[in-house]
Amino acid sequence: MQLVLKWRFRIVIHTAAHEATHIIQQQICDKKLNKIHEKLPCRKFGGLERRPSNYPLIRAFTSALYTLQRLLAKLCAVYQANQECLLIEGNYNLKPKVRLSQTNLWQKQGDFYQKQGIDAWNRRVPFYATSNPSIANSYAHIIVTFMQELKAQNKLTHEPVYIVEMGCGSGTFSFYLLQRLAELKRSLGDLLPRFVYVMSDLVASNVDFWEQHKAFQPYLNEGLLDFAQFDLLQDNAFNLRRGQYSLDEHIEAQYIFIANYLLDTLAHDVFKLRNGTLYEILFTPEIDAYPNLASSDQLIGLKSLDSKLDYNPISWARYSEEGLNRFINDNIATCNDHFLTIPIGSIEAINTLRRISHDRMLMLVTDKGYIDYQHYYGRFEPDLAFHTGCFSMMVNFEALAYYFKVRGGDYYHQSTQHSIQTCLYWANGSLATMPLTYQALEMCLNVFSPGNMLNIYEILAKTSGYHRLNNIVACLSLTQWDPQVFNACLDAILREIHQPYAASAVQDLYQGLPKIAAKAYFIPGQCCTLANVGFVLQELKYYEQALHYYTLSLANEQKLESVIYNMGLCYTFLNQKQHAIEKFKQTLELNPDYILARGWIAQLQLNN
Repeated sequence: MQLVLKWRFRIVIHTAAHEATHIIQQQICDKKLNKIHEKLPCRKFGGLERRPSNYPLIRAFTSALYTLQRLLAKLCAVYQANQECLLIEGNYNLKPKVRLSQTNLWQKQGDFYQKQGIDAWNRRVPFYATSNPSIANSYAHIIVTFMQELKAQNKLTHEPVYIVEMGCGSGTFSFYLLQRLAELKRSLGDLLPRFVYVMSDLVASNVDFWEQHKAFQPYLNEGLLDFAQFDLLQDNAFNLRRGQYSLDEHIEAQYIFIANYLLDTLAHDVFKLRNGTLYEILFTPEIDAYPNLASSDQLIGLKSLDSKLDYNPISWARYSEEGLNRFINDNIATCNDHFLTIPIGSIEAINTLRRISHDRMLMLVTDKGYIDYQHYYGRFEPDLAFHTGCFSMMVNFEALAYYFKVRGGDYYHQSTQHSIQTCLYWANGSLATMPLTYQALEMCLNVFSPGNMLNIYEILAKTSGYHRLNNIVACLSLTQWDPQVFNACLDAILREIHQPYAASAVQDLYQGLPKIAAKAYFIPGQCCTLANVGFVLQELKYYEQALHYYTLSLANEQKLESVIYNMGLCYTFLNQKQHAIEKFKQTLELNPDYILARGWIAQLQLNN
């Protein structure tokens, strides 16, 4: 055993192990000698019969102990004085290696979100895949069908149904889902049970941002919305800000939990299955490479996290959840030379939700992950995807399905593998007893799944310059008049609206522009949808309507000089010269080098 101290300290203690071994041998020898000593014949000393003394043996043993004690005391003194400089050679670690879920990675991830707040979604953390009108529409139809079916079966309590979204982040998805649920509520009336939508997040500043956001004020006024700061792994209740009460185990209600792009950020463990043996992959507790890895967008393998991984053979996984141990054992029997990830952080979070809801819970999840993990993806070493400050891991949805099944629940996975997966988990019985909900799942998660819609968007965004306007308008309608699709295709739209063959498509676009504007949700750093809607209307010579959306943009989005300048142009073409000059002057206040604004002011003043 060799310990090396950096800088000026270098102590080599080969003798410690030697002395310890000598002491043990001496103890054994001493016991044997004692037995021999007892058999020695007695001799007379001063009239008394005595055996020969074993004092020399005791003295040698005591001396060895003192030698070892002094040696270890010196080592401890040097170690305490230079603790930060201590390195380890060989396989002897002062800090034993741990599973991935026990490393410092997850704490650093939480620190990132706490520090960044709402700015985390300012072109840092990807979120569009789970925050668009299409996925919100799918969720809304599943939720409404489920609530109606519970009501028909008399399974609801006197409490409203609580739809609780966790890890809301920017709040974009919440806005789209609330908007669609409110529309369905107005259409269905008493056919729909009472519900309250709860937005929650770990970061208090995010909750403050939603509470002050103009987009949520109508739903607050209707009593449909509340907010809560909630730590999935620490808290045991959702403390509602507006209602001033807590959602905990004392509230007998039906819960619908939503977790989008959340489970992939919670702790995971990694195992290796080889020749019928289970290996736990162990890491250094402090991942020193994290700052460098987190600074860019890249996929990182396990060895890049820790160059000295340990593959520790174990007989069983030692989880407190017996279902997880059985799941791992089943995989040992069926897979060879495979990796196995366990979303242990997700399981712990679900246990909290089960306690709060008394298993009266449905859970909708869309995330990066695998629905057929072991038969294909388990062959490859798992990696972590870093996103400029944070990271994520692919979720093993098979493990979650097994967990719910062994506890008497049920699940529904989409039938095809996409870059994102949408899944439903129910903790209270079989989905066979909910035929209407099952049919809604078939339609919303397979026929028009969020993964399919994301693929359509990605293709359209990359090829928008090659599409005719009628194709773009068809995609806009298919994606529920998605502002992101509209903004991605803006250049193509502006090119196409002046083409003679696009007259009917222009009319369809004109009728859809208010729907796009209604879905505009502002967060810092994102595209100004309302301004873009105004620009298209300006190009179509609907100047008064363009001014309406420009005014909304200035009130709700970033204050851009280009928007004020375009307002000046609209007033010019409406022959309202004084308003036009005022807007051009405001443009120059924001940007004194805006030459076009100076030119228009000179021209308008000359004409006066």
